[in-house]
Amino acid sequence: MNFKSTAVIKHPIDLVWVTMRDKTPELVGLLDDVESVTVRERVEQDSGDVNVINIWQAAPKLPSFLHVI
Repeated sequence: MNFKSTAVIKHPIDLVWVTMRDKTPELVGLLDDVESVTVRERVEQDSGDVNVINIWQAAPKLPSFLHVI
């Protein structure tokens, strides 16, 4: 089973990219199906590149017939 979601964001791409890279844990309250995002590792290279590893915890809102008792 595949699930896919698409969102159109009408903001400058540089702002969106930096926000996604640096502030994802702060956005959790705006995401319905996400319980938490925790930064496991962040490494800023001398070249200016930034490597980030985030751990996502999902909290999907499933229809009642999909819940397992």
